[in-house]
Amino acid sequence: MTDPRQQKIPEALVGLAGYGIEPKPEEAFIAEGKPAEHAWGVQYQGSFEGEADGTARAVRLHARALSAAGIPVFLQSFTGRFRAPDGSIQTAMATSERVKAEVRHLTHPSIGALKVRIKHAVIPHSDFLRSWVIPRSVMMERDAARAQEQMQALYKQTIIYSVWERTSIDPNIAGILRRVGECWVPSEHNAALLRAHGIERVTVVPHPWEESSPLARAIERKPIPMKRFYAIGIWQPRKGFHELVGAFLAAFHPGDPVHLTIKYQEYRWPGYPSPEESIGHWLGESGVRARGWREDNLKPHLGLYGKYWPEEKIHALHLDSNIYVACSHGEAFCLPALDAKLCGNALVHVPWGGTADFADARDIALPYELESVPERYQYRWEPGAKWASLDFPALVQALSNIESPQRHHRSARIAECSFEKVGALMRARVEAVLKGTA
Repeated sequence: MTDPRQQKIPEALVGLAGYGIEPKPEEAFIAEGKPAEHAWGVQYQGSFEGEADGTARAVRLHARALSAAGIPVFLQSFTGRFRAPDGSIQTAMATSERVKAEVRHLTHPSIGALKVRIKHAVIPHSDFLRSWVIPRSVMMERDAARAQEQMQALYKQTIIYSVWERTSIDPNIAGILRRVGECWVPSEHNAALLRAHGIERVTVVPHPWEESSPLARAIERKPIPMKRFYAIGIWQPRKGFHELVGAFLAAFHPGDPVHLTIKYQEYRWPGYPSPEESIGHWLGESGVRARGWREDNLKPHLGLYGKYWPEEKIHALHLDSNIYVACSHGEAFCLPALDAKLCGNALVHVPWGGTADFADARDIALPYELESVPERYQYRWEPGAKWASLDFPALVQALSNIESPQRHHRSARIAECSFEKVGALMRARVEAVLKGTA
């Protein structure tokens, strides 16, 4: 029997095209001649191999949460390829031992039939989405009536977990999302966006966290007196890291008890300064220079780190910091911000996206308006797509005004994202789709 891990279909997250073979919904994943341990189960499909990649981490967490809730899960990559920390495209053979151990029980299941299929990914184009839902074998079916029957069945048993950081959805994508059994999104913001595009069967499924996480266990740590700001993500226009550097330098003076760390993955975006160019730009601003900032006094206050960090070092950054800054133009959820709140840190954020779901009263929400996404950034989104503006003076003021947490505590909103609660929600929705009641 063919190893199901070798079967591949389009992978959006690494930008690879091409069509392959997807396992049929009722195909068994058991050794020949042996009864399956589970009569039926769920195919959970997404790029899960990248150890530090946010989407891969979310795919692993959700698949494991659903499995822990009692639904047998077969976790499968779209292509078996993923983007490594150095930016290169690697095959599944390069998956870290940590990730392999985390999901081994899900990649080697014993399931008689896959009756529900969950596709979890950023959707780059309607052709990708359609190919995830309808395998090539069905598209090549010559009997039109049989092909239509198969396609309707596939749509009904498919759940699409998608994320959105703009105001628009391509009409062709929206048309497919209206047909599937159910759509999952990570935030209320994303749910409202889908419903505004006529998609009715929508459920908010937040990213889960585990009690065993070092971040969850760190809630009782001693507070840090000084302000230690931080942010994590890809260096790109949407994240606003260039603006964050400038706001930090505009808010404080050399010698103030403050520090900013940005742990980033670098991509060169047209029209957007690189980390090095960002520092050069702000040090050339007269207002920044007037506050005393020079090349030789930045280091004690500002750290920009682009090299790969293992999970332990990322955890250490959360625990050694106390104020997370999510000054993005839009966030579907923002896992690093959730991690920050999980370990009791404060938050400065633009409340257009997932952070609005789990921020609390001590956090600062920045004012914003919706504005057109600049064409120079080449996001290649739908014409007229908008995102939230970034109010630079308000960000400067927020950094100045927010206080270091006097104690680390976790809000009720974070509790709703627990591993057990999210897993139970996913199980209920899978069962609803299976029964045709979604």
